[in-house]
Order: sequence, then structure tokens, then C-alpha cells
Amino acid sequence: DAHNSSVLNNNVLGAFLQSGRVAGLSRPVEIKFWHDTVLDASNATCVFWQPGAGTDNTGSWSREGCETTHREGTVICHCNHLTYFAVLLIPAVALSPAQLASLTHISTIGCSLSAAAILCTLLLCCFFSIPFPPHSCRQWPKDNTTRIHTHLLAALLLLDCSFLLSVPLAAGTEGLCQVTAALLHAGLLCALSWMAAEAFHLLLLLVKVYNIYIRRYLLKLCLFAWGLPLLAVLAVFVFKRDTYGYHNISSSEGYRNMTM
Repeated sequence: DAHNSSVLNNNVLGAFLQSGRVAGLSRPVEIKFWHDTVLDASNATCVFWQPGAGTDNTGSWSREGCETTHREGTVICHCNHLTYFAVLLIPAVALSPAQLASLTHISTIGCSLSAAAILCTLLLCCFFSIPFPPHSCRQWPKDNTTRIHTHLLAALLLLDCSFLLSVPLAAGTEGLCQVTAALLHAGLLCALSWMAAEAFHLLLLLVKVYNIYIRRYLLKLCLFAWGLPLLAVLAVFVFKRDTYGYHNISSSEGYRNMTM
């Protein structure tokens, strides 16, 4: 078709009755297409062949009257008529080189500003944590809330730095690319975990308010928010390393930007 689409597994199924054309069914027919590939649910759609349609009247694929449901290894089509059916794989719309360059610059500048602000905040935390004379007004509170904030900032800094380094390091060896991708994955998981830890801590402060004591509270949060993500990334890196690697972003004019 006009979008250069392809048909899943090249399978086209036709269903008819000798009595004539069947349409407007109150109970749609269910058609299942099995596959062993990873599909993008937004691009794999149930369609039927409509003769005489299209700009040159040769016929075209249509989605009218069909609903698409995705399950693991299966695309299920529910259609209210009988004809030729297939699952159409519509390629994603490619960005223009100007759009790709703009998004790249916006992401780079945004992450750089974020990393700089986080670094300044962490330096201020370190500065105020230095012991001062007893009567000094510059005393940084050393409660768990502040420490959790600091760990969250460190995780976000790791995420920003790994993202900024992913593009230049992708030009190196494949092993270096995989390590950088794993670091980016770890940074994202750690940042999300520390956000969850922040939410849990705020819940304790709002619900219990007083008499909150959990033995080795911060250590347990660190094991959860640093340890679990690192274990998950390490497991993927050891047992399924090919998950990490090169990824090409293509534009509408064939321009490629090598990233993780």
C-alpha cells in the first residue's frame, strides 16, 4: 500500500458463505493469527481487503468493522463481516532530519542542565554537611529525609550522565556500547526505585507521624533502591547480553543516528 506495509507472516485468510455477502454481524467473528515475533501493538492492525477501493480503484486494506487484540504470540481479530483478513504491519512514521536533530539537541541540552543543577545541589549538600561551630546557623539537617533526597539526586545524576555518554561511547566497541547501555538501564531503574522510596517515606510521615522507627531504615532503602536494580541489570547483562547494544534511528531521508 501507500505506507509500504507488510502482512504478518504473509498470511491472508478468506471466509465466505455460499448464501452471499455477510456483513453487520451482531456477534463478530474471531480470527486468530499466531506469530513468533515481537510486534509493536500500535503498528500491527487487523484489516480486510476492500475491492475497488483506493485511488486507482484496484482495492486496498481497510480497518472498518475490525477490532484488534494482542496477546503473547497471538493477534486476535474481531470483525463484523466475512471477507479476506490479514494483520497489517504498518511501519512507524519516520522523522525528518530536522526533527531528529532538534529532538537530539533538546534532549542533550535538557539533560546537561539537569545534570548541572543536580551536581550543584549535591555540592551544597556536601558543603552544609561539614561540621561547623556549635552556634553556627549553617547546620544541614542529617535526618533520613535529607539522605533520601541525596540518594535520589545521585540516581538522577547517574541517569543523566549515562544518557549523555551513550551517543559518543556508541561509536566505540560493541562491548563498550553494551556497558553504557547497561549503565543507562541501571540509572533509570535506580531513579525510579528512589522515587518509590521517597513515596514510601512520605507515606510513613503522613500516616504514622510519630514513633516511626525501622531498624537500619536507610540501609534497607539502599538495598532496595540501589541493590535490586543493579542485580536486575547484572542478570540481564550476564544471561541475555544481546539485549544491550546498538540501535539505529532512521529519518525519512535515510539519515541514521547511532545511539543505544
